[in-house]
Amino acid sequence: MKILNYLLIGVAILSLCGCSTSQHFLKEDVNPNAYKYMYVGPFATYDTYGAIIYIKELFRNAGFAIVDEQGIKKMNTKDLLRTLFCNPGYQKITGDFAEYFNASIDIYDFMKEKIYTGQGAFKLQGYWSAQGKLENSFDKALQGFLFVYEGFDEKYTSDTKYEYENWEIIDISEEQLKAKLSANGEANNTIEGIWTSMEDNQYRIGIINETSNSKRDFVGYILETTNSLWKNQQVKIEFKKTAYSSVYTTTYYMGDHTPQGTTAFINDAGFLEIKLKNPDNTQVQSLFIKNYPVFENNSQPRINKPNAQSSGSGFFISQSGLVVTNWHVVENGSDLEVQIPKLSKKFKATVKIKDKNNDIAILQLIDFKYKDIYSLDIPYLISSTNTLKQGHKVFTLGFPLGDILGEESKLSDGMVSSLFGLQDDPRLIQISNPIQPGNSGGPLFTSTGELTGIVVASLNAKYFYEKANIIPQNVNFAIKSDYLLNLISMLPEEKEITSRVSKLNNLPLDKQVESIAPFVVKIISK
Repeated sequence: MKILNYLLIGVAILSLCGCSTSQHFLKEDVNPNAYKYMYVGPFATYDTYGAIIYIKELFRNAGFAIVDEQGIKKMNTKDLLRTLFCNPGYQKITGDFAEYFNASIDIYDFMKEKIYTGQGAFKLQGYWSAQGKLENSFDKALQGFLFVYEGFDEKYTSDTKYEYENWEIIDISEEQLKAKLSANGEANNTIEGIWTSMEDNQYRIGIINETSNSKRDFVGYILETTNSLWKNQQVKIEFKKTAYSSVYTTTYYMGDHTPQGTTAFINDAGFLEIKLKNPDNTQVQSLFIKNYPVFENNSQPRINKPNAQSSGSGFFISQSGLVVTNWHVVENGSDLEVQIPKLSKKFKATVKIKDKNNDIAILQLIDFKYKDIYSLDIPYLISSTNTLKQGHKVFTLGFPLGDILGEESKLSDGMVSSLFGLQDDPRLIQISNPIQPGNSGGPLFTSTGELTGIVVASLNAKYFYEKANIIPQNVNFAIKSDYLLNLISMLPEEKEITSRVSKLNNLPLDKQVESIAPFVVKIISK
């Protein structure tokens, strides 16, 4: 069989009622027949039409062995390198004459390199059901890949590029590390020690002070791992100090050894948190718990907060200078400042109205004139959560970790995990978005740019670890926008706020963020 590199196939099936189209791209020098196993990831939302089962069947009929997450975890290195990961998606399109689906397929190898992307649309009318149209759309999206796949052939595989025999190692055993830390006693830095990842205990890491390498202040290396692509004593993480004793600029080497620049910090609960990104650009937090030396009750690490001030996030709701945040962000402050980092402006503020029970505060900016700052209206509307559903995509903008991560607002995306909070609290939405200190009070938006909540809190990981021996990850919450609308109904500006028309409905995420960012603010409470 002749391999088709840079495969681009355009197919058009014309009829009196409609057409179907497809486009595909296969990465140069990739032979699909080098792979034996296929993992098909789930959709971000509920699989209404059972498409995942259909996609798996397409791969199975082509000759792939279908594996699930447990199967991946049990694989040896050789099989992992013969495994592909399929990320499917679709969009339902309702046109003037017909309803159809745009289906997409991205396929990655174990090194998280995209080797294939395909798109397909099935627009034929007639007696086709919605499920039938979607299945045919995935047929189109996959045909460029399946056309060249004839079955696994070991002669096409090569493992040499995946060997890391020369990877940097730290030649210190766990016993030697413990002895070193014990000898140093209180002279140890907070980050030094032995840490275990909370992701199925995949990594046990030793972190030590580095004096011989000017590019890093601390280095984390493997003491024990279940990842077969890593070996004991190989360098896994590099840390560089910042002006804050518990925050570090970080280089984290992913499961496939590729470096990812990020930020790590030791939070108030005593856990090491590292923000990372998946191949599809979604955010994830890698959380480590310290095993040695043991924290004493009076030595729990905290992020330094200069000048005893607290900070949070907020957002504009009115041209009269009304800004929303959490009550807990401002309740202990007598001097409130609202900064607009995007426009390099700042204003003094007072609390105009508050709802302590629901942790909402509306601030009034002092000496603020909207037209002196903005040329356009606030682009988002505040919607009720009665149309929000589990699985809906959501995103937030805010200022996590105060000044540590810089002056620009930070985007965090995820989905609605539950329409209720802790112990089924109906006031809250549970979200999977990674949230850090400083995000509190920030806006939560739907994928169409409607404001649906106020970011409020993260679960106390230390509490759950002590009580139930578990570490919750990405368990965060937002106050439902309905409670904000209740407060707004008491304001003279109610009509201005509630009658606003959204300007974000048909914009992609990057354009939505560009429009929203100037109206997201940092709250400083002294």
